[in-house]
Amino acid sequence: MSQRSILSIIGIVVAIIGLVSIALCLFNQGDNQVLLWLGLMCNSVAFLLYCISNRKKK
Repeated sequence: MSQRSILSIIGIVVAIIGLVSIALCLFNQGDNQVLLWLGLMCNSVAFLLYCISNRKKK
């Protein structure tokens, strides 16, 4: 597998973890702020991985 596809797979997994964390935080009505922080952090990392894997080479 190429490095680009590995980064894409890792990004998708991290994004799913982030979305699940945010959903759990919403269903708990904000009682656990750690889940919100974890979800936002995971989605930020997934976005950075997406940007790195899709940058154009000059």
